[in-house]
Amino acid sequence: MMRNKKGAWSFQQLGGIILVILVVLVVAINFIPRISKAAESGSKLFDAGDCDLDDVINSIDNCPCLSTGGLESSIRGCPLGTSPEESNLDKITCRWFATAESSCGGLGSSSCREADGTAFYSNCDGDNKEKCIQKSDKNFKTRCDAVSETAVGVTVKKGLAGNWDLIVSNLKLFDRRKGKTADTGTFDLENTHNSQPLFVNFDVENVGTQDTTGSFTVSVQVCNQIRQIDSCEAKISVDIGPLKYGEKKPFPLPTDVRTSLAVDIGSGDHCDGEGSASCSLRVLVDSTEVLGETSETNNDVWLPIWLQNKKSEKIDWVKKKSIEIFADEGEDPDYQSQIRATCEGFFGVDCETEDADCDDNGEFRSSLPPNGCLVHASEENDVAENDCGWAGAQLGFVLDHLSFKKIDLATGIAETEGDDNVGDLFTYRWQSTSEGSLVCGPGQLWHLCDSQRDGKILLVGGERFRCQQGGWKKVG
Repeated sequence: MMRNKKGAWSFQQLGGIILVILVVLVVAINFIPRISKAAESGSKLFDAGDCDLDDVINSIDNCPCLSTGGLESSIRGCPLGTSPEESNLDKITCRWFATAESSCGGLGSSSCREADGTAFYSNCDGDNKEKCIQKSDKNFKTRCDAVSETAVGVTVKKGLAGNWDLIVSNLKLFDRRKGKTADTGTFDLENTHNSQPLFVNFDVENVGTQDTTGSFTVSVQVCNQIRQIDSCEAKISVDIGPLKYGEKKPFPLPTDVRTSLAVDIGSGDHCDGEGSASCSLRVLVDSTEVLGETSETNNDVWLPIWLQNKKSEKIDWVKKKSIEIFADEGEDPDYQSQIRATCEGFFGVDCETEDADCDDNGEFRSSLPPNGCLVHASEENDVAENDCGWAGAQLGFVLDHLSFKKIDLATGIAETEGDDNVGDLFTYRWQSTSEGSLVCGPGQLWHLCDSQRDGKILLVGGERFRCQQGGWKKVG
């Protein structure tokens, strides 16, 4: 009887199938764990990192690619105003891959996201691979990598923001000299006083819906007339304890005249100097930024201050009619040096120029320039006497004694002797001598800031410059 071979397996076929199964098993045993470990390792590295540098590690950051800026919402690791949907999207797409494309080009949100002018793909397989950006380590660049490149680290953490909201209200000034409340910020000093002593009264309110969880700080500041925040300087700063929601705390109480709230406007601030002066008084709550709150834009109040008829103060300024700069011929374009000397009179007349090479008639200027303060220039000439010239520096130009800068000119450059190279000196960077900084001030004269005039104010073209630790600082 013959055997029916239809549908039967040959030994060769059966052996081939067994071989394939064995190969698959070998691959599974050897490579799948490796892939799994690599993925696990990558996941651990990501979890331990901090993509947005907000000091909340990725493993607990619900917005790993969105910095809190130091002010955290109730969603861990997310900035104020972040919704749960936005948080979820950020967490999902933070590990997506950066591409050279700026648009998703019609791809769905499940595989592509546009952020910060870049299209991020959920994977770099197939056609996507060519569009993905490869890093030097051969890995593909992620959105986390891109965020880290431009993220600014959080140095001051205000903590978890609550539903409190601190404001300053009912700002009032008490004229300490006249012993009564001031109706405005305008004071007539009657040519007998240089400053105005005040007590500052105000209320601090928590207009939010939650008690504050910690203390905060109130700062009374004097700023320039146009209310630039970076011009503000604190007169006093006082710590205040927590406030319940809806609580208003007078500070101080009308009968509680504390010396800690006494300020003197016009002394060492933006209202200093002679004549009439204008500045701004600012009261800021939470100035040290240690207490996060849901609104950070209503924490201050401003009041314009105008001091009229201030008593003139006689200040014995050290004044120079001219300075001299000197350099060798053909210095590099980035050359910088200290000026050679200053002169109470004019170089070539009252003071010698460098090597006396520019002391002949016609080589120097013996009067103030048409505009600005006089700068004499001498350039070393290897085959002849120095090349000579001069120019006028801009009114208000500060030549610092600790840093280098180009001289801002109010005139053209007059080349009085030589081969027309002396103009190169005005392209170099200069600093003043160890005497102190110089400012081109009233009367087209250089005014020196030194230790004997520390804290004094000089009016230059309607602006105030304070002499402070040997340097001039514009204060309004």
